[in-house]
Amino acid sequence: MGRILAIGDVHGCLSSLKQLVDWVKPKKGDIVVMLGDYVDRGPNSKGVVEYLLDWKLESDLVLIRGNHEQIMEEATKS
Repeated sequence: MGRILAIGDVHGCLSSLKQLVDWVKPKKGDIVVMLGDYVDRGPNSKGVVEYLLDWKLESDLVLIRGNHEQIMEEATKS
């Protein structure tokens, strides 16, 4: 059985996320749980979302919606 890795509060910082993933080096069998708050505040929210969606296609990545994603979703409805 692999590791369970949790990452949270990326806040649009794609380069920091990539550095962290490179440092942790998730392997086949690992489960990575993203704890939300992928967007807002940082310079590249769109890039973070695209990176996570691509990663989700290739691995056991679990995406949990955070309060910042909830706020953005609600904003699209108003």
